[in-house]
Amino acid sequence: MDDHNNLQLIQQLFSHYAKGDIPAFLSMFSPDAVWVEPGNAGDIPYAGSFAGIPEISKLLSILSQSLHIKSFVPNLFLANGNNVAVFGDNEAAVISTGKSYCTKWVYLFTVQNQLVTHLQVYMDTLIIAKAFSPLSVAGK
Repeated sequence: MDDHNNLQLIQQLFSHYAKGDIPAFLSMFSPDAVWVEPGNAGDIPYAGSFAGIPEISKLLSILSQSLHIKSFVPNLFLANGNNVAVFGDNEAAVISTGKSYCTKWVYLFTVQNQLVTHLQVYMDTLIIAKAFSPLSVAGK
């Protein structure tokens, strides 16, 4: 696929997620895709590497049980060959602590044969870990 087609594929993936169409969202990943969330799993429950559709589904479940997403906005999509970078920001409240956080993020996708094969997420894990901690004040 060319840059334009890969870009459209990732934009469609975000559209499925925004609509809550998780089956369509997951169908855009290869069966052996790997999704990597930064951070320490002891601090952020969804941190780690999730390989394959069942593990990615598990990740989505952990996210929905851990966070109330207030906003999740992709602002810029850039494609270069098989890679698509998406820059955005989000605001969420941690369900277990009631604390909120705002952070910018970058999602780096690798696309092969019209499917996502790898996703590496980059974001400020310190601010998120503080929001999950019952002992700290988020954003401080």
